Amino acid sequence: MGPIGRVLLDENIVIAKLGDKVTVMRDRCAHRFTRLSGGKVLDNGRIQCPYHGWEYGAGGACEHMPACPNDPIPKKARTPAYETEVKYGLIWVRMDSSWDCTEIPFCEAWENPEFKRQIVAEPYGWNSSAERRWENFTDFSHFAYVHPGTLYDPAYSEPAIVPVDRVSGELQFFMEPGKDMLDNLPEDSPLGSWTYRAAMPFTVNLSIRLYKNDQPFLLWTTSSPTSGDSCRNFMIIAHTDPDLPDETPLDFQKLVLAEDHPVIETQP
Repeated sequence: MGPIGRVLLDENIVIAKLGDKVTVMRDRCAHRFTRLSGGKVLDNGRIQCPYHGWEYGAGGACEHMPACPNDPIPKKARTPAYETEVKYGLIWVRMDSSWDCTEIPFCEAWENPEFKRQIVAEPYGWNSSAERRWENFTDFSHFAYVHPGTLYDPAYSEPAIVPVDRVSGELQFFMEPGKDMLDNLPEDSPLGSWTYRAAMPFTVNLSIRLYKNDQPFLLWTTSSPTSGDSCRNFMIIAHTDPDLPDETPLDFQKLVLAEDHPVIETQP
């Protein structure tokens, strides 16, 4: 795999599988600052810079300089490597390992054995901060205006005021829209009792008990802050209906996102 260039917290990073390990490091050769993502992964488990062929190991240190193969490699010939873990089909990166108080947010859609089907949606980018994306996902009062006839009946424009509890580092809250809205919403609408578990700063587990068939439905979303005003977003859907095609919940979520997207990108 790789090398693949990405941006995280305004930092250009390169992702590659070196040997059996997924590695993330700064996307910059220590020699002439060329982006390593333009190079290639070698059979020896190193990334080769596309400019002068310097080779970097998983720890970020240069391990071979072709122009002077017999000379000692300077200690400063390295690029920062970041603590990395693969979980839930995603690559998680800790940019500052001096902070040991963070952990990967729980994904119920992946961990709960009740759900036999997990659907990993295509990631999508917005020109909006990750904070704005999280706020949008947990905001009830916009449903009647941004999603009329999709998620919500516009006749119910007064938002529900729900208590918010802090439990084990998460914000948890519950909303139960009126069941009579079903008559004015599409068949695929996930109307039901909604339980939110928000792991700060940018992750939400949404557990739904669907009104239409009393089946459970899970939606997990997390946002990667590429910069202060842009983000890359990931979504996992889980359900228990063996007859439900993957395209059905995916297409509905695309519809909802298409309604949110132009509104959120107008926010400063």
